[in-house]
Amino acid sequence: MTALFAKPKAILNGSFLIALYFTFWIIVTVVLPILSLALRLYTKELHILKDHTQESGN
Repeated sequence: MTALFAKPKAILNGSFLIALYFTFWIIVTVVLPILSLALRLYTKELHILKDHTQESGN
């Protein structure tokens, strides 16, 4: 009886690994570059705001 469930369970485990693999690469190729760009723009904006407030004080 367990032999009947062994194959579907193996397929499910394989499908889970494939889904995990694709999820990892989606995160690497889409999410990380967006976060990198957002962080770069945020720090640039902070730098511009800091320079602007220093000029206003003079």
